[in-house]
Amino acid sequence: MPRKNMTGGRLDCGLSKEANSYMLLGHACDFMGTNVPMPEGWVYITTAVCGDYTYGDLLFREMLSDFYNNSEFIQSPCEKYGLSKKFSYDKIVMNFHYKNAPDIGNKSFQEMSFYPLDNGLLDKNGNTCYTINEADSWECSKSGVYINGYTPSHSDKSIVVMLFKNRGKIIITEDQIHDIYEGSIYPIAENVIEQTKLIKQEKGSLEPEGQYSITDLEEAVSRNFKITMSQLIDLLEKSGINEGYIINPLCRSPCNQNVDNIDIARRRANSLAGLNANDAADMEEYLGGRRIKRTKNIKRKTQRKQKFKRGRSLKKKTRSNK
Repeated sequence: MPRKNMTGGRLDCGLSKEANSYMLLGHACDFMGTNVPMPEGWVYITTAVCGDYTYGDLLFREMLSDFYNNSEFIQSPCEKYGLSKKFSYDKIVMNFHYKNAPDIGNKSFQEMSFYPLDNGLLDKNGNTCYTINEADSWECSKSGVYINGYTPSHSDKSIVVMLFKNRGKIIITEDQIHDIYEGSIYPIAENVIEQTKLIKQEKGSLEPEGQYSITDLEEAVSRNFKITMSQLIDLLEKSGINEGYIINPLCRSPCNQNVDNIDIARRRANSLAGLNANDAADMEEYLGGRRIKRTKNIKRKTQRKQKFKRGRSLKKKTRSNK
């Protein structure tokens, strides 16, 4: 159901026409149980309900194209949202968090951790794996924080860099790191290279000049550029940007993997409070973890299985607690 039917029409988020939109590309998770008030001047747009491992059938390439091309649906989402089904991207409801939201559940947000490197390891069969020993290759998409209206290099590719193991290592060059981050306002490619170089020196890695192991790159990003939503907003404000729309199309799985599914269900209900609280059928649909077909190149097969299992478990628990 498009969100326009839940809100009754146009949203007024109180931002000026000069406000820009920012897109997060990488990996993310939510700190379940947090409740951070939205700061003045900012709108945080999420595309997955808390606890979800994926954003489902988002037509992600279309959304990115709209973003880079400064589509009116991206430039002024509060003004345009509800006036066209397009901004809901068919099956995915965009959830707006802002200080003056009419619904109490949208005046705040779950704190999140953003890792600005959209990377993954694959085994020889092309399946996701989690250690370098298992891996045959490494792939990465555009990563970082992007501002609407600028089309970065390689934005038309779902995978920007594809690397294969050689003699037990997977090596990336400075040019390839530039390809991943070109156009990103955070982090900047040069800063990522600088920090990766320091990790390389610290470890005494023996790669030739201008080349790095992907483990050194990943450690540099994790150590220096992993950031929360609150920290990102603070960073933007310190740079003189005092308003904007931040779009998070990434996973909202719990950062704490031990979070009980009932806690997730409660937060889902709070996220929807006021928007759909009187629609029992739709609420059950969300609490039950509806399965939505995913597109390729967004999330891996193992995550599809994880989400299916978590959805079934969540549905059983919520029904047993009625």
